[in-house]
Amino acid sequence: MPTLTVQTVVKLDQVSQLNITLTHSIGESRAVNVSVPDNSTDLLVPFSIDVSELQHITLISDYDITIETNDGTTPQDTINLLAGAPILFNVGDTALFAGDVTALYCTTSAIGATATLQIVAGLT
Repeated sequence: MPTLTVQTVVKLDQVSQLNITLTHSIGESRAVNVSVPDNSTDLLVPFSIDVSELQHITLISDYDITIETNDGTTPQDTINLLAGAPILFNVGDTALFAGDVTALYCTTSAIGATATLQIVAGLT
């Protein structure tokens, strides 16, 4: 069975360092690398997951993006993804999504550039 490995390094003043490695056995992986144009409203990003199978997900963008799940008007979840600040979920963490995800809808403000949204997920 394939594995997904998450490695995190935490440094404090270049003196103290924590190296954290989590390995998940997965049956399937999903990756998204999508451009979200300046001043987008509810840009549809095809992406679906069964949350009962979710082992890990990382979301990151180079600009602030608001991500809504399942519907851009009445979303199941709203995630405010800040530029350069990844969101990571590992099985056992507090749920990132209230239920299964059928699609993502992305909104940017007038950022003056195209944002790049990257998502990596591992499922059983």
